[in-house]
Amino acid sequence: MLKNPFDVLTEIGKKKVESDGKRNEFIHAQSDSLVTWLVGFAFTALCFISVNIGTIKTNIKGAAKPIIISLFLTIIVGLIFRYVSYLITLFNKDLEDNYLAGVYGDWEMMPIEPDEEVESADYDLITKKLKEDFGEEISFPRELNNDEKETKLPKLIEHYKALCAYSKKQYDVGINHLSEIYETAYKIKKQKTINQFKKIDNVKIGYSMVRWVIFRSCLYLLCILSFIIAISISVVLLLSYL
Repeated sequence: MLKNPFDVLTEIGKKKVESDGKRNEFIHAQSDSLVTWLVGFAFTALCFISVNIGTIKTNIKGAAKPIIISLFLTIIVGLIFRYVSYLITLFNKDLEDNYLAGVYGDWEMMPIEPDEEVESADYDLITKKLKEDFGEEISFPRELNNDEKETKLPKLIEHYKALCAYSKKQYDVGINHLSEIYETAYKIKKQKTINQFKKIDNVKIGYSMVRWVIFRSCLYLLCILSFIIAISISVVLLLSYL
């Protein structure tokens, strides 16, 4: 049996979000370990050079500068890399908690708004909407004829609108209550929380993941290259003394 296309695409989107999160955690863990090691080694090497700077000047002369610069660059780029990785992780977590959890959650929070078809709805449509939207089963002791349905129809439409208004009121009360909690606990401005839930256009949601990941990859490569340059120069010097 074929599935509903919307449900299938929603499931695909949900799985992609989960796989992207796991992949980012894996990349962060693996690359962070190597960069931490490189920065630690480079820092140790610089400390060793600073302690023995007189001897190094005498023995290797001009080669000391490129080694020091390369090691220093390894440390600086490595620290920037770790900070960028932290920001990406923070952005992802914020996106998951404040946006994706609502999009792919197992609940529906938005209030039900009466659409245009409600005004022109017939008896069957309005009873169907009451059941689907609010779980209300409209039934009578006997089957109504067409005239009786027409008589009941205006009241059912007004009842549906009243339920929509109540849903909207409860939604606003809930958001207001939650925003007050956030303001008290985290000092987040009340209006900022309200704007997030009501999807105000000027609210900033998300970040340019591709650009940040490319930037992080470039930092990762630069950190490795600068360390390799420092090691290569050192190896060449050692070989020249053999």
